Amino acid sequence: MKLTLKAKALFFTGLTILLTFLGVSIATALLGREALSPDPNRFYGVPVGSFSVLITLATLLAASVIALIWVDYGKHRSDEHAHRILEEQVARRTEQLLHANEKLQEMDRIKTELVHRVSHELRTPLTSIAGYSEVLLGRKAGPLNELQEDFIRTLADNATRLQNLVDGILEISRWEAGTQRIAWEDVSLAEVAKEAVGSMQPILEAKEQRCTLELSPHLPPVRGDGAKLLQMMNNLLSNAIKYTPARGRITLKVKAVQGRVQVTVEDTGVGIPDDFLPRLFGKFERASNVEGPAYPGTGLGLYLVKQIVDAHQGVIRVESEMHRGTRVTVSFPAQATEAAVERALPPMEANV
Repeated sequence: MKLTLKAKALFFTGLTILLTFLGVSIATALLGREALSPDPNRFYGVPVGSFSVLITLATLLAASVIALIWVDYGKHRSDEHAHRILEEQVARRTEQLLHANEKLQEMDRIKTELVHRVSHELRTPLTSIAGYSEVLLGRKAGPLNELQEDFIRTLADNATRLQNLVDGILEISRWEAGTQRIAWEDVSLAEVAKEAVGSMQPILEAKEQRCTLELSPHLPPVRGDGAKLLQMMNNLLSNAIKYTPARGRITLKVKAVQGRVQVTVEDTGVGIPDDFLPRLFGKFERASNVEGPAYPGTGLGLYLVKQIVDAHQGVIRVESEMHRGTRVTVSFPAQATEAAVERALPPMEANV
């Protein structure tokens, strides 16, 4: 049976008193027997006075031991009390934090749902604006003068930008709510790269940029969603084109490296400041050197790229040098061929 701290203190106090009492009693009895020594003033050759002092010191020592026992007991009691108060405070703070976390999660859920609903409702009028703008620019509703055409083209361009923002926000809400779905199948990143470069060709020609596609032979497939991987590659190429001056160079490489398929996008663009690199994949984040009308954007492209890469168990790395260019490298594990299967992604933690 485990003794309490107070029981231990009482036990050792009683034991000390008992031993001291027995020692003093025995010494006193011996001193009273004069026959034990021919000299009544000496006890086994030790002066009686000295022996009495020895007994007194032993008694004082016993009292000191008892005092130390109870001082230690008092200290432990004080420590236990402080520990108990601390535990109560920790429990109370933990409960408060849990309650605050629940409120934050609920607020985040409401925010995500609100953003999703508002964004979804915006799609219909934006589609209508874009559609009617196209009709007007196509002269299907009658002739336009030059000023009218400029107005309508500006309207159409801004509707397209707003549509892209709404689409990006809707996709982010799906990722954060865990409702984003991925159709898993064997995907050739070489074919995805060819399609991405082909879709960007008009923009490349408009900026007189040269894009080089380097594909290693016999590339193994990766396990993933072809549409999502194409979106990832389009976003990376779009950024490279946007932040590279006219007549600049862009290179897209796909190769196999130690059981993984690696995609690299290099450009000769403006580069990324070192202090911005830790925030590169945040929502609505844009570097200070690319803010303004010269570089339009929402700050969502790389955030979505990171979600797609993470969902495919990939790794992304960014290297950049100001005014020299940027290199983005993404790698995915090469997978054996399996039957395609669609599954929902687990909910991801939202970045607020």
